[in-house]
Amino acid sequence: MAGELIHYGARPWAMAVNVDAGSQLAEAIARLFPTVEFVSREDAAGLHQREFDAAVLVGSAPPEGLGDHLQVLQFGGPPAAVDEWIPIGDNSRRQARVRRVEGARARNFVLGDASAQLGVTGLVKRNVLPEPGSEYKVIKWSFGSSAAPAPPGRQVTEFAADSAGDTLAGYFKRSDADEAGHLWWLPETAVVDGAEWLKAAVRWWQQIDERSFPPFATWTEHSDWMTKAEIDAAREIARLEAEAEEFRLAHEDRLKQASAVQEAAQAAAAAGPRRLLVAQGDELVEAVIESLRLFGFTVVDADELSENAQFKQEDLRIIDGDWVSLAEVKGYKKGAKASDLLQIGKAVEVYIGRGNKRPDARWYIVNHNLQTPPGLRDVALAGAPEVAIFAGMGGAVLDTRLLFTMHRAVEGGQLGAEAARAKLKQATGVASV
Repeated sequence: MAGELIHYGARPWAMAVNVDAGSQLAEAIARLFPTVEFVSREDAAGLHQREFDAAVLVGSAPPEGLGDHLQVLQFGGPPAAVDEWIPIGDNSRRQARVRRVEGARARNFVLGDASAQLGVTGLVKRNVLPEPGSEYKVIKWSFGSSAAPAPPGRQVTEFAADSAGDTLAGYFKRSDADEAGHLWWLPETAVVDGAEWLKAAVRWWQQIDERSFPPFATWTEHSDWMTKAEIDAAREIARLEAEAEEFRLAHEDRLKQASAVQEAAQAAAAAGPRRLLVAQGDELVEAVIESLRLFGFTVVDADELSENAQFKQEDLRIIDGDWVSLAEVKGYKKGAKASDLLQIGKAVEVYIGRGNKRPDARWYIVNHNLQTPPGLRDVALAGAPEVAIFAGMGGAVLDTRLLFTMHRAVEGGQLGAEAARAKLKQATGVASV
């Protein structure tokens, strides 16, 4: 219909859907758009969408959708894009759409070039990047529930992505129509800085659609036309933002340093005392030797003695002054074995037969049930009748979990080495954590 357009409101016009009244986002919308309609998702049906230039949306789009000509800033909810029909074969078409995928997890993330180009890097770090390892949502193209390539011209420009390349936030054209607007999609958590996101979006919309978003839309925020009070307030905000950014960068440096220290500590633990909980064979024996020496014992690897060159006897001889214990060290994916107690008894008899005095103790040091987390493991040889006989001979079943906790306590200064030795020398029967 030709004729004169009677326009009752300066451009641009904005729909604000599900935006809380009185919020900073609502105030920013009212400040940046000369004409605004604040509506609920359900009441949006009463608006003539062709009259509007933009929509600011919190959560899901109205049931009837949003006109594809609108520039949209959306916080959370299914992306308000227009579905695409893509030819499949000769006679069929399938519908592709952008959808949210929940439950993604990652520990490394990538900032898109657009973040720096649009000046939203700080916002992306605050509002978009999830806690490492936590669940979050991404957006991707799909046919129903399966992945699909983006239609021509509809690729997502990312603000940030995870290490799998999935988009955490970004923008793309809402349909293939020439007049189609763009959707800036952000997680709903970003609404806390919604006013800043809106400013960035409006600046970009002014660049790509000057007819609908004339540059003077934000002229009241230009310093040439501010009052002194406004300029002073703006300078204070800039100062505080710079201060916050400086603190954030310093905090990131400290966090990186702490993470590096943690990684080094984890590597040292894996190569050191944690072997008491996960290792078998020679590696377990080495870990036991290191802990016992930390407690102040003199430890001899009996396999290295010439007298045991022909026949293997005990694994270790543990000495504290004139006190001596013979020990067998075992690691099992399942439970400890009572038959190992007989093996220690034979080693003791051979030791005495070689002219040595009867040892003060005999130890069965066992790392058992390796496939079960340490905190859920049963007590080694719990209820086994052989243990009582073993204890009567000065024998002790030492769970390596006990050695680990004692090792940590001695290193941390909560337990003295002398007290650690005394505790182990007094042990009989089953000694567990």
